[in-house]
Amino acid sequence: MTVPADDLTCRELVDLVTEYLEDALPPAEAARFDAHLAHCPACLHHLAEMRLTIALVGRLTERSLSSRAEADLLAAFRGWRAGASSA
Repeated sequence: MTVPADDLTCRELVDLVTEYLEDALPPAEAARFDAHLAHCPACLHHLAEMRLTIALVGRLTERSLSSRAEADLLAAFRGWRAGASSA
């Protein structure tokens, strides 16, 4: 399937999901995001998962994490960022 030039790809949507959830996308970009969601069940599911993750993680405080859990999360984030920058 060919994606029209002005349509958002799934990869672009994933890259923009944080800005979308923070209502920080310019109106034209938000419209492209919404248009993609209207025909992509996988991205709609991804957005729902992100909203759920934010709702659950938003309840955590720094004090509620053990030092081991904090270290594991930081290591996972650093590993993810290193992988993302080399891609």
